[in-house]
Amino acid sequence: MYLTLKQLFKFGVVCVSACALNAVATTNYVSDSFEGGTIDDPIGEYKMVVSGEQFTNYAWIAESGDASVIAITNVAYADISDYGPITGGVSDLILKLETNSKTLSRAVTNVLDVETSDVYIDTLVQLIPSQAEPTVATADLKIALYVNAQSNLVVVSSMYTDPSLPDWQIIETNSVVNLAEPIDPEKWYRLSMRVTCDEGYTFTDIYIDGTLITHEHAFDIAGQTNGASSFLSMDSIAKDIEFISFQGKGALDELVVSDTMPNFVGTPAAITLTLAVVGDGTVTFTDDGDPLESPFEFVSGSTIVMTASDWHEIIDITSPGAEFSATPKDVPSQVIISELSATENCIVTVTNAIASGSNYPLGDGTYDLTKIANWAINNSLTPAQVTDNAAAYEDDYLLNVAPGTVATLEIKSIVVGATTTTIVVGTVNDNVAFDGEDVINGTLTVYTTDDLTTAFAEIDSVDLEITEAATTASVVITGATDQFLKARVE
Repeated sequence: MYLTLKQLFKFGVVCVSACALNAVATTNYVSDSFEGGTIDDPIGEYKMVVSGEQFTNYAWIAESGDASVIAITNVAYADISDYGPITGGVSDLILKLETNSKTLSRAVTNVLDVETSDVYIDTLVQLIPSQAEPTVATADLKIALYVNAQSNLVVVSSMYTDPSLPDWQIIETNSVVNLAEPIDPEKWYRLSMRVTCDEGYTFTDIYIDGTLITHEHAFDIAGQTNGASSFLSMDSIAKDIEFISFQGKGALDELVVSDTMPNFVGTPAAITLTLAVVGDGTVTFTDDGDPLESPFEFVSGSTIVMTASDWHEIIDITSPGAEFSATPKDVPSQVIISELSATENCIVTVTNAIASGSNYPLGDGTYDLTKIANWAINNSLTPAQVTDNAAAYEDDYLLNVAPGTVATLEIKSIVVGATTTTIVVGTVNDNVAFDGEDVINGTLTVYTTDDLTTAFAEIDSVDLEITEAATTASVVITGATDQFLKARVE
């Protein structure tokens, strides 16, 4: 099989002869399973859109003499049909390639620029050896793949002579890849590629059945040396994908071009995730704004946004057997999980908790976020409502009552003894708890002053005794008994 990348970004694979991917990448990927076709129909009719009598939009552009048709899947393909690039794809029909020395191209709509986003090509192919070395036209070529007569995979690309030397050059090269086993023309392979850009040059990483190909001619982008996995493009300036082109005989199925890293062979195209939420509150899950119900299928490269319910935050995400990237979104209550990879279905456990923190502004003060969160939850208030009514809600929060509750503090009695003064503090309607389950959020503090021309000062020597009903608090002051007194919750 022969694959080339050329023109603006033409990429090709030679099956028996060749298949190629032409360039100007796309924002809505190519996704062809051929299941919508009809057996023995010419490939040019697959996804063809007729517009009136004069114009026809072709997804597949076949030159005159091309004999490629939609065909029934052969037996060998069924062994890996569950691991194809297309999620939920079935394997009844394939594309049987027979281009008769012509070029068959799959058009890619829109533009996907590899300078701003990597482009991924993913497909299932039968790689059929070329009995004679194919002639690869290097004009506008990005990269080419074919299988030689010895059943070795060959990559046609450019390479740096020695990037460590000041006089390094870029030359064309054929790289014979030593795979674990020779290419079997009867076997289906998962062929996947990542096209990327670095410092203005385009490179291609190639995977066979999920295994990254390395070669002494390939480049290490990070280390700036040869002997790695990134093959330098022949025409490394153009950075868009426009067509995927094929030449020769062979077979193809589930062709995908996208800006998303594929799941490779050995990993189901869609992994079933079961989401378990532990702790307080709830967590909602969305994919590109669409709600997800657990369990659901997660395609590698998708993005899931996990959003904790109001006044909660996600504090931990674990999933044994899976790898992923988890980053906070706009607020602690939202976390993005992406780049997930796994070899089997798995459970993701999300730990949720009441939001925590200090110095949360409310009215004239700043308070403990956990206490505010609990008060707001008990009173069915959203963060926006609390923010919008901060000044009005401050006293309600401190006294731990519902918004609008009349709960004015009052001194109910003062008993002056020989060495102590006992002040009983409560509220007008006895509707504030100084102890128990609904205890006040603030702190009851007593202040004194010798005369009203002097500022009040907090008393250190105070014993606080709560009544059995918890609706009043007895403040016992040791020492001075002839002072002005003030009590407040703050």
